[in-house]
Amino acid sequence: MPANIQTLEALLEQSANLHTAIGKHREQLGLHPGNRYLLSATATVISLEHAIGILTLMAGSGFTSTFALFRVQYEALTRGIWLLYGASEEWVEKLSAPLTTENAKKANEGPMFSKMLEELEGKAPDVVMSQLKEFKEYSWKALSSYIHVGLHPLTRKAEGYPVALVEQVLRQSNGLSLMGTMLLTMLSGDPRQQGKVAALQREFSGCCPEPQSAPRQTTT
Repeated sequence: MPANIQTLEALLEQSANLHTAIGKHREQLGLHPGNRYLLSATATVISLEHAIGILTLMAGSGFTSTFALFRVQYEALTRGIWLLYGASEEWVEKLSAPLTTENAKKANEGPMFSKMLEELEGKAPDVVMSQLKEFKEYSWKALSSYIHVGLHPLTRKAEGYPVALVEQVLRQSNGLSLMGTMLLTMLSGDPRQQGKVAALQREFSGCCPEPQSAPRQTTT
């Protein structure tokens, strides 16, 4: 077995262990009352579900779908951050309404990724904003190509995916998962739990991006 494939398999195993640890940590978390906090937590949990989907797809060599889902994971996490820090009370009310045809139409008029970033300026923590912005600058267009079956997926599917590129996306996905875990911990309103996320970051640093590193050109 080629060494680079062995490295990827080891990274997949570490990543699976990370998600197991995240799951155990989430079991200890409550949730601060209020629709804003509930919506933010729900969007963040969806982001974590996408991350598990990425891990499963990679284990089965479904790399094209993995890259598409990576963008969706990032957008779900961004929505969770926006719901906590940037969404108006009007939007919280719209997104908390019962699911009907009329309510769905109103909710579908919500801000897109770029607009959410604008509304987060000066509200979300600086380190979070820097990562969200760098992702949009360096990776958004390329990953959107996977959503719309553009040049990137057509070329990679024909020529193959470099193992180093696949590993980079998996590490970045794990980093987003830890960011989401920290957000859920904050939403619990229990500051004693935040140190546990830092411990997870240290324990699983080997399958995550470098500290303060944002996704850069992950699909070129």
